[in-house]
Amino acid sequence: MINPVFSTVFALSYTLMVSFLSFSYLFLLPLLIIFFDIKNLFKTLKKLFFLNFFITLIALFLYFETTLKDASSLFLRVNFILLFNLTLFSSSNLFEIPKALSIFKLPKQLIATLYFTIIFINYLTNELKNIRQKLLFRGFTPKNSLFTLKTFGSIFGYLFLKLIYLEKEFKQTLIFRDFKGDLHLNPTLAFSYKEAFLTLVFLLTAFLKFLYG
Repeated sequence: MINPVFSTVFALSYTLMVSFLSFSYLFLLPLLIIFFDIKNLFKTLKKLFFLNFFITLIALFLYFETTLKDASSLFLRVNFILLFNLTLFSSSNLFEIPKALSIFKLPKQLIATLYFTIIFINYLTNELKNIRQKLLFRGFTPKNSLFTLKTFGSIFGYLFLKLIYLEKEFKQTLIFRDFKGDLHLNPTLAFSYKEAFLTLVFLLTAFLKFLYG
């Protein structure tokens, strides 16, 4: 796993580089990162495959509006960015993201908001998993029927009310603890061979891009 602080820097750098510089197959060099996470490669490619349904639609729309060159450039750029970032963060914990951002001295309110948002996302994800397991245990099968619509409506209503209750409870807890926005996440800056390799690859890509345009 790459240090989340460096992952954030690499992700931003690669996204900006691929988005704003003229297209080049030199952008493939940083994608060597996939060899750092071979065990999760199939899961990453699966996510990318499903995302490509939307990317293809956008590229087709652009093709009819502009040219094939522009559409294919967009298609490849978005895929490069997604593959790089999905691989980079495939083994990361979501809570590492606000920890990584805190080192850049961003407003503490922004970091706290992101941190607590992740807590709520985790809570809702776990609740949905529990509800799904209970429905499967009871033999529920989604069908095109009024009963299915009522069931899903009840689930979303329950989650909405649960979220409101959790938010109030959370707010009271923070008030009682006199929370001022400081999370004290203490990010680390460990620099391993992975970070060193990616740094060299980025420098090489930038040098070759400058040299050959």
